[in-house]
Amino acid sequence: MKKLNPTIEDFNVIEESGNYDHWKYSVQYTEHLSHLPMIRNVAHGHYAVKPDDNGYVISSKHQTCFVFNFGCLESISQFRFDADGARDTKCIETVQYECPIVFSPLCYREVMYQREEIMKRLKLEFKQ
Repeated sequence: MKKLNPTIEDFNVIEESGNYDHWKYSVQYTEHLSHLPMIRNVAHGHYAVKPDDNGYVISSKHQTCFVFNFGCLESISQFRFDADGARDTKCIETVQYECPIVFSPLCYREVMYQREEIMKRLKLEFKQ
C-alpha cells in the first residue's frame, strides 16, 4: 500500500485468513494528511477480497483515529476490478466516510487526493 498511497508511513498486516475465493486480512497503518503532513493518524482496516461476476471486489472498513484514539472516524469502501474487453480492466471505487461538518472541505480534499493518487499509481504499475 505504501507504493500506491504516498500518505502512508507504516503499514502492517496483523491478521489474515481465507483462500482464493475469499481472502480476508486486517491491517494497522499510520498516515499523514496530504496537505497538512504534520497531522498524523492511526487506522485499522479490515479487507475482504472476492471474485465477482467479471472480476474481483475488494471491500474494506476502516477506523481512523487522531490524537490517542480520540476523534475516530469510520469509512467503508468497495473497489471493483472488472474485465473490459480482452486486455483492459475497469476499476470502480465507492467510498463513504465520516467527517465533522466543520472539516468537510478538508476531508473531501484528502479523500479525493488519495483516490486520484492511488489510481494514478495503479495505472503506472500495470503499464510496465
